[in-house]
Amino acid sequence: MAESMAESAERSPEQIVVTATRLAEPLDQTLASVTVITRADTTLGPVTLAATGQGLAGLWFDGQKHHPDTRAWRTDDDNPWLVQARAQLAEYLAGRRTGFDLPLDLRSGSVFQQAVWNALRAIPCGAPS
Repeated sequence: MAESMAESAERSPEQIVVTATRLAEPLDQTLASVTVITRADTTLGPVTLAATGQGLAGLWFDGQKHHPDTRAWRTDDDNPWLVQARAQLAEYLAGRRTGFDLPLDLRSGSVFQQAVWNALRAIPCGAPS
């Protein structure tokens, strides 16, 4: 049975895991908190992806209501996490993938946001609710 929001909120960031996804050690300790971005055109529209040295940190559709101000973030189309994210997103949208295997950096989210993200990740691909 899916865990409750209260149970999810009790987890530390190190325990938050996406199906087949892990929190990762930083590629480089000096880059652990530096955010870089790339852009991707998808079948659902253009997106901005963000990553730190610890993993994928966000994905936003153009025009999304709560899109962050990314002007201070450097574009890095060769960042390993962003390269993997673009490839896996394309595979997912093409129906060749049902989950993601990416390290995540969820430190920017509040405790509540992390609990919501954790609850959403507990929903299997294709489940109606």
